[in-house]
Amino acid sequence: MMSLNSDVMPQYRQEAPKTPPHILLHYCAFKAIWDWIILCLTFYTAIMVPYNVAFKNKTSEDVSLLVVDSIVDVIFFIDIVLNFHTTFVGPGGEVVSDPKVIRMNYLKSWFIIDLLSCLPYDVFNAFDHDEDVSSSSTTASGVDCGKLVDVEDDIFDENVSKNDSPYMVFPLSLHENAILKMKLACQS
Repeated sequence: MMSLNSDVMPQYRQEAPKTPPHILLHYCAFKAIWDWIILCLTFYTAIMVPYNVAFKNKTSEDVSLLVVDSIVDVIFFIDIVLNFHTTFVGPGGEVVSDPKVIRMNYLKSWFIIDLLSCLPYDVFNAFDHDEDVSSSSTTASGVDCGKLVDVEDDIFDENVSKNDSPYMVFPLSLHENAILKMKLACQS
């Protein structure tokens, strides 16, 4: 059986920091499970948005998909609220648990992308009777892929700066390319 000693575990995981009651530790079990749920929902979105753009024209009569997508959007909104109350590892390797610092860090980093990813574009498009709904769906898909980068960073490690993820540009561009190809295939 493998045992984790002080050489392997980071200092902040060896002793639990004192945090206010409404602040979650970024490495607690609840947050780890939550991040995996968000990752799964982001993959669902990454698959369903291109499919819906290419093959389905969402309308107000297609209620089941609107309900599922709205539930996903609500869960993404809950994720925003949780991120305002989750510790992070500072530049010096310390766990930052001050609520004001946490909020400012989140506002400066991923808040805009997360907010845009939880807006209910599908609900807006269902009641918009214009024929060209692909541009807003493609935009929503790109924002949701930004959410994928955010969740991937949360799950694998907080020590890496969010700006150190240029390797995600290629998968995101492939995703957008697939959306456009599927849309073009359906038009021809």
